[in-house]
Order: sequence, then structure tokens, then C-alpha cells
Amino acid sequence: MPATIKGNPPKVSVIVATYERADALRETLGSLIDQKYENWEGIVVGDCCGPANAEVVRSFGDPRLRYLYLAL
Repeated sequence: MPATIKGNPPKVSVIVATYERADALRETLGSLIDQKYENWEGIVVGDCCGPANAEVVRSFGDPRLRYLYLAL
């Protein structure tokens, strides 16, 4: 088991791939934000998505969330 430095828990990166499912993305990110563990980052990867998915990420206003857009 890896050692944990008290007061400085490891950061967890959660990567979410999405394609045109803004409703499911909203539910997923809401669940992530509601977790008790707070030292995480959420990376949402939009695969050729329209603007709705980026808007969902922005709507949370959480600096731990990032949106990366993959174009064709």
C-alpha cells in the first residue's frame, strides 16, 4: 500500500469521454462534485461535440473541471 503524507492526500484525475450526451455529462459531473474526497481534477474530453457539452462543464463553475475538445 503506498504511503500517504498526512494533510496532503494524492490527487485523483477523473477522465470522462463524451460525445453529444450533455444530459448524461451533467449527471456524471454532478456525481463527481458531490464526492466527499475533494482533491481531484475532472478532465472532460469532448470528441467532436457541439457546444452543449462545453456549456455543461462551464455551468458547474468548478475550477477542478477542465474541458478538452477533440476536433476531426
